[in-house]
Amino acid sequence: MAGAQDIHFSQWDKNFMSTSWADLGNFDGNIRLTGAHRSQWRSVSGVPYLTQSIQGESKAKYPRWAYGGSLHLDKAGDGLWRQTQINAGGSYQCVQDTSRFQWRVGMGVTWTQWTWNPSVLQWGNQWNGFEWDAQLPTNEYFDQQNSFFSFHLGGAGALKWNARLRSQVSVGAFNLFSNAVSMGMDAYRWYPRWVIFQNTQWVLNTNHVFNFQTGWSQQGSSNNAIFWIKDKVTMDTRSWNQWGGVVGVGARKADAVTIQWGGFFMQHEVMLSYDFNLSALRMASHGRGALEMVYQWTWKSPKKLAPLKEICPEYY
Repeated sequence: MAGAQDIHFSQWDKNFMSTSWADLGNFDGNIRLTGAHRSQWRSVSGVPYLTQSIQGESKAKYPRWAYGGSLHLDKAGDGLWRQTQINAGGSYQCVQDTSRFQWRVGMGVTWTQWTWNPSVLQWGNQWNGFEWDAQLPTNEYFDQQNSFFSFHLGGAGALKWNARLRSQVSVGAFNLFSNAVSMGMDAYRWYPRWVIFQNTQWVLNTNHVFNFQTGWSQQGSSNNAIFWIKDKVTMDTRSWNQWGGVVGVGARKADAVTIQWGGFFMQHEVMLSYDFNLSALRMASHGRGALEMVYQWTWKSPKKLAPLKEICPEYY
């Protein structure tokens, strides 16, 4: 069983399950919906590894409180390995937006189900000394699915250096208190995952906003680090017709280089990214990378207009 078992995306900042539950509700608006799709490793098994997610966040009633959840689906190769996750939780913003320093806390719970087809997988007892022989009996009984619950905690702090520079650091602890997962005669632990993610935003002018992002995660014996530089270019700054694009480049430690591009119009945003594999696995992938698509919709309640003052008429 691999050490890194959680569902992963390259665009961490679009998915609070990649960073911290404290990042739930950390956006300018009242409601946000995000959908993501990732396809990779088609050349390895002939069947692409597919990962999809949809998540929703709301702070429509109480601005400091946010609640939401997500659904993640993951299908790995021709072994029919599937993973389903349903997440729900909330966060609380402890300090008002007007303060120079803000911090948030959050927590969540996840129900995870594994599903697989043992008949299309290969097992240790089927090794005949020269090759894997599917005709050899395994003499073992294997379940075809299992499920368990886990809990998550998170915290985040943000600092406004000045009117143009702002930094945020979030910490996430995932898969806490999870039980061992049975796969027939053996049981495997679902490893806790620890994440640190930072985003520094520099507003160059009204048209360019740069984001410098770094992330680190540790799960079992596996660790991952990611770096991003992104430029959000606003072509029309008028609130009723705001549109523009985003370009970026990133890298994942000892694994891949990623490019990102996309556009936004009003409350809609579409982002694409592509990972170019640089690790030893590029021989198996034949140079093919991973394509990731994200759509995000954000709704913000309009500002209430001040009531008109009644003017007493004058009579002459």
